[in-house]
Amino acid sequence: MKEPRSIGIVIPTLNEVERLPFLLDYLLSIDSAIPLEVVVVDGGSTDGSFELSKTYKEVVFIRSEKAGRSVQLNLGAARSSADILLFLHADCTPPPHFPRWMLETIRNGSDFGYFSYRFDEKKHRLLTLNEKGTGKKNLFTGGGDQGLFVKRDVFEKVGGYDDTLPIMEDFDLHKRLKKNYRYEIVDKPALVSARKYHNNGYWRVQWVNLIVFVGFKCGLSPKRLASFYQKNLSN
Repeated sequence: MKEPRSIGIVIPTLNEVERLPFLLDYLLSIDSAIPLEVVVVDGGSTDGSFELSKTYKEVVFIRSEKAGRSVQLNLGAARSSADILLFLHADCTPPPHFPRWMLETIRNGSDFGYFSYRFDEKKHRLLTLNEKGTGKKNLFTGGGDQGLFVKRDVFEKVGGYDDTLPIMEDFDLHKRLKKNYRYEIVDKPALVSARKYHNNGYWRVQWVNLIVFVGFKCGLSPKRLASFYQKNLSN
């Protein structure tokens, strides 16, 4: 790969008006050695997220005709012209100096990578265990909260996200990427919202996530798993 010339940050949104301004202000304040291109892809928000986003002149905003994280991520990647793509959830803030860590990882021979993460607050002591598991490669590596960054050509060669999947699109892409490409985890933690744990309880989130993860690994219907997830957890 030639020396990277830009980083494209793709953020899928759906009713994220409370979190989005903080993330965009943070990204636009980053001092980077190469240009950062921020693309927000909205899936039909009704809380004013899209209208708010349009006030940021330095950011590209797209309204997706179809809601769905995988669809929105692919749409944002196609809109970006960057050499390296970083896929972020709206409630995930990458670590300070993240462009440098990304570039170093790619220059050292990796084709894609992730960040470790920590929660923005811990009202349950066991959240620390979740954090520790993100700093090293393991069975659960590849979740969207870790901020996947990947060479554009590699992303395109594996076909991007599977936009037929309503859930587990992140782990599916990770599985396809790691077959033929090298990756590393940058142990510089991103900051992730703990809101789902606050709204649902620690053990309930763990239980639902485990069932969906195991069910997906066993080949159960992604649509059924998505329905189960949505019925049992709130954002």
